[in-house]
Amino acid sequence: MSKETIKQKISPIKAQEKALFSFPYIHELSLQDPDFPKLLQEIPNPPVKLYYRGNISILNDKNLLSVVGSRKMTAYGKAACRSLLTIPCQQGIRLVSGMALGIDGEVHSIAIENKQPTVAVLANGLDDQSLHPKTHFALSRKILEYGGCLISEYSPGTPALKHNFYERNRIISGLSRATLLVEAQTRSGTMITARYALEQNRDVLAVPGRITDSYSSGTNQLISQGATPITNHIQLMEYFNLAAKPPMQLSLDLSGNERTILDILTIRPLTADGIAETSALPAHITLSTLTSLELKGFLEQSKGYYIICRN
Repeated sequence: MSKETIKQKISPIKAQEKALFSFPYIHELSLQDPDFPKLLQEIPNPPVKLYYRGNISILNDKNLLSVVGSRKMTAYGKAACRSLLTIPCQQGIRLVSGMALGIDGEVHSIAIENKQPTVAVLANGLDDQSLHPKTHFALSRKILEYGGCLISEYSPGTPALKHNFYERNRIISGLSRATLLVEAQTRSGTMITARYALEQNRDVLAVPGRITDSYSSGTNQLISQGATPITNHIQLMEYFNLAAKPPMQLSLDLSGNERTILDILTIRPLTADGIAETSALPAHITLSTLTSLELKGFLEQSKGYYIICRN
């Protein structure tokens, strides 16, 4: 048996993943390039060069919103992301984050679940071997699949060194006119991103939290210093001057269970188990009702989540 045959038998999944992620290629942008993000050109210390994979045009979208938070995301932080970002994401706000564990990954996942493009700013090279964290390899593929973009100022082959993350944060805030902090301790990389946003003359938005929760100490401090508190998704829509789309016109022949489930999914996408738990309907009734709503064209599935069809 040849060495090549042995390699194929030992790691067929890795070989398949490498093939799937071989496109789009890594491209370069100089600071003077017409496609270089306009807002990023304005910051005090813009990157001289950007490397990117995917849809570069999204970097000049007028409705970019940077969202950052703790790597040690709490249940409150996750719920806040879902409640605040799902509908704005569906209706044209493009989310920017750092693809780190915790809040960052949740932000990108919300965009992917809603089949919307998102921007991930990395602190390492964009080649497969340098990608960090490795657990977000599949997430990075989905970002590209749904029209998003991976960017970095670091050349291919650059590892994710600690100081790179601090430098990277100025790009996250620099791409958008506002940065939203979901969870942050007083001394954290998330607070450094807020500081960069202030230095760049950008707006800082923050999600308030319990005064006894250390993961809300940073966001609460920023609010006390003048950051805009964000407590519902309508505030984000109003910030970007986006009018919420009119509510779905429901058919008269919908059952009570169907209306209940649609009301729940208007807030955020959920799995069948999540819908059953929230609605308190038995599992078999939940599944039959979901099937009925799909057949009527009200719902579709994406990665196990049920999403309202808006068209």
